[in-house]
Amino acid sequence: MLNRKIRWQPIVKIKGSLLFQWYWIKGSLEETPRALGLEFTYKNKKIVSGEISIELNETEKIESILRNKLRYNTDYLEKYTSRCYKFSNQLLETSKKLGSGSFTLASNEDLLSLYLDYQKRVLALIPFLDTILVLDGILKKEITQLFVSELGIAKGEDQDILLSKLVIPKKKNFFVKETESLLKMALELQRNKNNDIAGAIQKHLKQYAWMSSISYLGDFQTEGDVRQKVDDLVKEDPGKRLKEREKILKRTRKDFRLAYNKIEKSAKVLRLIDFAREFIYLQTYRLDVFFLAHYKTFPLLSEIARRVNIAVNDLVYLTGDEIQRILKGLEEVDKREIKRRKEDYALILENGKLQLYSGLNVEKTKEKVIKETAVQGTVASRGRATGKAKIIFYVNEVKKVRIGDIIVSPMTRPEFTPAIIKASGIITDFGGMLSHAAIISREFGKPCIVGTKIATKVFKDGDLVELNAYEGIARKLNKNES
Repeated sequence: MLNRKIRWQPIVKIKGSLLFQWYWIKGSLEETPRALGLEFTYKNKKIVSGEISIELNETEKIESILRNKLRYNTDYLEKYTSRCYKFSNQLLETSKKLGSGSFTLASNEDLLSLYLDYQKRVLALIPFLDTILVLDGILKKEITQLFVSELGIAKGEDQDILLSKLVIPKKKNFFVKETESLLKMALELQRNKNNDIAGAIQKHLKQYAWMSSISYLGDFQTEGDVRQKVDDLVKEDPGKRLKEREKILKRTRKDFRLAYNKIEKSAKVLRLIDFAREFIYLQTYRLDVFFLAHYKTFPLLSEIARRVNIAVNDLVYLTGDEIQRILKGLEEVDKREIKRRKEDYALILENGKLQLYSGLNVEKTKEKVIKETAVQGTVASRGRATGKAKIIFYVNEVKKVRIGDIIVSPMTRPEFTPAIIKASGIITDFGGMLSHAAIISREFGKPCIVGTKIATKVFKDGDLVELNAYEGIARKLNKNES
């Protein structure tokens, strides 16, 4: 029986495999103290039809613990960042080894040992998924307080504008690198349609084939997929796209230098801005590491699936504990249960006890339907827009966005960029001034509000929405208001 008294806070909605979401809950429950050096562990989390929620009391507690860590341990941010990279590298190194071997002659016992090595590295990195978002919010508060005490910048609007210009990623993420690779190939074909890009496509696949699989779902990219992307880019004038990108980067770098000049006399502000920029990169990188590692480990997972007589795309609807028991011969694969989980599933962790629901049983775990017609959030990029709402949960839904539409999403990702360029505005459920949606909306001058919590529940595809990104309000318009 679910505890209805728990104050749940949704943090994101994403379509993911049961195995990846099970890792998220298992790692949060068991690895947080060791990975982060904290006397804290999550005991209440839930995932219902892709919506991930945590308990508000635990959110407030971990925020308080991390805030005190920063206050009394001046090098905690350095240690946190270092550990995140350390555990990321360990996961990638382990998965690389697993991807280079042949497993057809290995015993089930050997497969289990190899799988457990991989799972151990996955679980060790999991605690950085939630806490980096908490630290992101703490950093913003700390920086704005220093704006006042160190620099005399007291007006909220001035603080937000300064933050938007200062907090830009320090490094290119995988999506930016992949996009640049595709644009270069498209430019070659634009110059001469007979140019041979077969070698470039193979090089591209070695680096980025994994990027079409999110949370262990979706097929990896093929040569045909890459060729189609390149052909589509040729039609969009890649030369012009590259020039526009360079123009945006040039303007961003200029804005950064001017903003930096305003804060350079405060060493404290400079230090925190540097970490905020690192965290912007890590927010994407830490997730990408899981998906890249899954790609590298795919040969092992494929052999495990073959041994137990299921498709590898069905294997990811088992939990890690089930995979272990099946390889030990203690449990049989229930294909009917896998089918139910593929239809829908819920993972509920309450007071440290995990429950799994599937199929029709998921319905009883859901919250009441929201009947609001407006939402309020934090202004990330000022402006106004009116357009049709397009609800975007998953990468494959970006294609439904048309020029002038308003994107409504739990959180945007770099893969949403083509749709963001077309959109007239952005509304998100989650995130703050340092979130991806906030940063990219400012880059492209799109009105944006973030942190509404319920926008994807209030609006539906096709709703006419008025976005007021001066007051932080978005509302559904009646037909006679259009």
